[in-house]
Amino acid sequence: MTRRRDAEQLVEAALTAVEVGQLSVEDLLLGGAVRSLRFRRWLANRLLRKPRAYTGPTRLRHQKQGADQVRQILDSARTLFAGNHHVRHITWGAKTVVGQTVPQDVLIFLVDHKIPGLSKDSPEYIPSIVTISTPLGQIEVPTDVRILATGIYHAGAISPGFHCGVTAGSNVGTLGCITSGDPPYAIVSGHVAVKKGVPVTATSCTGSTVPLGTALEVCNDDSVDAALVGPIPPSSLGGITDSPTAIRDLDLSDTQLPIHISVTRSPGKLFASVEVVSEPAIFINPISGESNTMNALIRLDQPVTTHGDSGAPALDATGLLVGFVEGVADGRTYILPARRAIDGVSK
Repeated sequence: MTRRRDAEQLVEAALTAVEVGQLSVEDLLLGGAVRSLRFRRWLANRLLRKPRAYTGPTRLRHQKQGADQVRQILDSARTLFAGNHHVRHITWGAKTVVGQTVPQDVLIFLVDHKIPGLSKDSPEYIPSIVTISTPLGQIEVPTDVRILATGIYHAGAISPGFHCGVTAGSNVGTLGCITSGDPPYAIVSGHVAVKKGVPVTATSCTGSTVPLGTALEVCNDDSVDAALVGPIPPSSLGGITDSPTAIRDLDLSDTQLPIHISVTRSPGKLFASVEVVSEPAIFINPISGESNTMNALIRLDQPVTTHGDSGAPALDATGLLVGFVEGVADGRTYILPARRAIDGVSK
């Protein structure tokens, strides 16, 4: 069964590569991966023939969808799978096959773990293709199931800060997120909290200031710049976070991905696009002049942030948390990936 599934994935990836121009039909047929003469003839006829008239649901492959259609697909899919408690979150993106990204749009199902051998009648079953009803008719959409790493940040258990500032001693920044639980904790910038035991407060967009607790863990090295703050009093939780969401890990296909950052100053949201998914950056302390190098950060295409935005949450168009503002270097804003930041202070 595994060999058959691998073969199906290989054929699907090959057909997609031909459709988008990465391979020619001749390249595919002459390649060592296709050895059967009978199969080469069948595949040649399959790829070269004109498409037949088809009246069933539209099948989405690699073509990019408009924002409105993606939103309709996501809304329908989330309603359709609302009773599947195995699914933590549903989002949209490029499919991965054997760890490699292929140019095919899919519904991405985020789960805690994969359950092999599920029957189609199981309430936790996720089909490889789902039929979605939209105002334009029925559409068949491929799916991709991905595992959320274990930790305190499962989908629905993490809420990005909502235009909320934080203060730790004389340092100011922006609230990154709050984790659910009893008690909840906050994630803020490590260079804002500086050290353990420092009291941290939050100021909401309405101007009210509430205690978040003290810095329990602080990490500020070449990989992680974050602090875990808490425990947060229940009375402090109102009005400082956005809706619960999940974390999105970027890959090489996410260059030019639109990003918005929630900050405390006007206009509240800053917009930019991902320019490089993973790159080191050197930050200069404007007061001491000391330099600090950080590795594998997300580089945006413009310097949209400024002093006081450190730790602010960066999200994609669907509201998934991508990372937290690290700062500006060489005329670009850099983002620390969310999963690495939270892992770094949650061990």
